[in-house]
Amino acid sequence: MNRLGALLLLFFFIACSNNSDKDRSHLVFRYNEDGNITSLDPAFSRNLENIWATTHLFNGLVQLNNDLEVIPDFAK
Repeated sequence: MNRLGALLLLFFFIACSNNSDKDRSHLVFRYNEDGNITSLDPAFSRNLENIWATTHLFNGLVQLNNDLEVIPDFAK
């Protein structure tokens, strides 16, 4: 009977455990760049590597939709 109680207690703890090992890989943005990014300041983005990186990091006042029409991003 002692083994049965221990086994039931073990199943109880397993059933009540919190599964905190959820897949969070969708929350990470991986940016592969073969060149060196020298600055993440949009004011000093002079080459394509820096421009592409800052474009991914910062939103602008406006953006273009699929029909290449200007739509507000932060602007109202």
